[in-house]
Amino acid sequence: MVLRSERSRFIFVYGTLRGVPPNPYSNRLKVSSTFLGKGEMEGRLFHLGTYPGALHLPNARSSVVGEIYEILDQELIPWLDLYEGISPHDEYFRDVIPITVEGIIIPCWSYLLRQVRSNYTLIPSGDWLVRQSPPG
Repeated sequence: MVLRSERSRFIFVYGTLRGVPPNPYSNRLKVSSTFLGKGEMEGRLFHLGTYPGALHLPNARSSVVGEIYEILDQELIPWLDLYEGISPHDEYFRDVIPITVEGIIIPCWSYLLRQVRSNYTLIPSGDWLVRQSPPG
């Protein structure tokens, strides 16, 4: 199942949707939602080449850093699904997960990896914006 039945009016983004550098999808996110602040998800972040992917791992000793937005335009999520390539056989799925922001847990939509492949490189900081280039 790609989606759980829970709904959220919030989205947590940790990679290219953070808009550094800006792209049409991060720009649409910013005009279709309200930035609430930085947040963290229990899990691990991986470098997949030109973009990242995250695993949500409850009770992990590591976290993924990102941003939380409140969704104002309900057409935003289906539009971002196209960008992320959501389908049963793609790299990502969308789910509602707990995100911690300033000690508060907010259930947010996020795009998560289905699996980690051997060519993915762990980003130890958990932050796509402060990553180091993968070896190569």
